[in-house]
Amino acid sequence: MKLKNFCFWSILCLLFFSCKDNEQLQLPKNVLSEEKYVKILIQEHILEGYINTQIKNVDSAMALYTQEHLKLLQKFNIQSVNYDSTVTFYARNPKALQSVYAKVTDSLTVLETKLK
Repeated sequence: MKLKNFCFWSILCLLFFSCKDNEQLQLPKNVLSEEKYVKILIQEHILEGYINTQIKNVDSAMALYTQEHLKLLQKFNIQSVNYDSTVTFYARNPKALQSVYAKVTDSLTVLETKLK
């Protein structure tokens, strides 16, 4: 539960403290495309949900999340530095981040509906 709260508040802070407008944004070379970033975030949220429901010890949950996050980056053939640059870029461009999370939310809602 604490990991979920941490992620929620991190994202919320990114949205509120970012000020730059994203009209005609040019992605730097080291920033992932919106499409790829959405795919990764969908998988990360599924991973986070699984960890939150299965592991109650916060330290164990964080350790497992870190380990699985790195595996996820490998799966998508992404270097950590590029992922970090992407997070920073979208944190500074809240409208672009909002667009990303709208797609993530829609995709997770569709997946949830299919599982019911």
